[in-house]
Amino acid sequence: IAAPAADMVKQRSRALITTVFRAVATLVVLLELRSETATTFARQNIREFRDKEGTGVHSSAWQNERNRIPMMTREDKMMTAQLSAAGREYDWPAVKRMFSEYTGSANPVFNAAMTAAYHCKKYEAGLEIYQRLCSTNITKTQPTYTMAMKMFAKVGRPDAVQNIWTQALEADMVGEVEIGARIDAAADDGDIVGAAKFLDFFYERNLTPGVNHFNSAINACKNAVKPRHLVAQFFFDKMVEAKLQPTVITFCSLVEAHGEASLARLKAVRAQMESWSVKANRVFVETYVSKVIKKRRTVHWRSVTDAASAVRDVDEDRLQEAATVIRDAKAQGIPLSEMCKLVGRALRQLGVGGT
Repeated sequence: IAAPAADMVKQRSRALITTVFRAVATLVVLLELRSETATTFARQNIREFRDKEGTGVHSSAWQNERNRIPMMTREDKMMTAQLSAAGREYDWPAVKRMFSEYTGSANPVFNAAMTAAYHCKKYEAGLEIYQRLCSTNITKTQPTYTMAMKMFAKVGRPDAVQNIWTQALEADMVGEVEIGARIDAAADDGDIVGAAKFLDFFYERNLTPGVNHFNSAINACKNAVKPRHLVAQFFFDKMVEAKLQPTVITFCSLVEAHGEASLARLKAVRAQMESWSVKANRVFVETYVSKVIKKRRTVHWRSVTDAASAVRDVDEDRLQEAATVIRDAKAQGIPLSEMCKLVGRALRQLGVGGT
């Protein structure tokens, strides 16, 4: 009798967590909407960095027994392996050539081609592969739903993402990877409440979200029409409460979400990063400096003079903070981006911070 009672308490606790999670996230969004005016925000894409660090969410041709496709020929298996390898090398011409010659109907081959298209950022082409799969009534598996959601999200089709999510639920093909893909899609769309909702879905399914899932929720705050730093901090705090170790990607996204926040809040994020002993890298330093001096990471200055002219009107305390971070990065042996090198030289030219 004690065991079922304990299970009931656990289920009620999870239900309470999800209800509070959704309500608080929504409340914080509303508070920010009331207290701050709307503005635009340039979205930043660090997928390549996530892949390099090994912290992106990946989908394999087979995930578990439920997705194992019988009657695969030797040629199908070879094609799946070759497409996967070409995708990992970002060799889209090879992927395109191989798949154009394929006349079979093995689901893993289609999944591998879709995944390769995603890695090569050929989202429209990947969706053509998905449409071909659908039109020929090939059985869909969890990787099929995952990659379709991720690519529809990249081309700005939240309606299609939701439709595929519904199909996956009805087919009982939703697991951790699929929920993660749904959170990624919400993040790409800047849908903060949606990201919170699908984080809740982990608890509803008696699953536990990981660092990548919280990172994606923070990305939703970064990608919103106006960055929502208070909500991003809320997601970060929930990650910590879940006893998860934040990564440098976590803090990159957290800084991005603080694009319109005060310098004090930005410095607080850097202090949190130091308290967690997370080592900065090139991407983080560039992201942080760009937010401190209120310039886009994608800005291209031709000379130190151009950079000095661009930052000349920035508040002195922000310039001092940028100089400190650049100086510390040099001392730690962190390679600097061209933007940070130019900013550092410009600050020296302006007599700021001894960078």
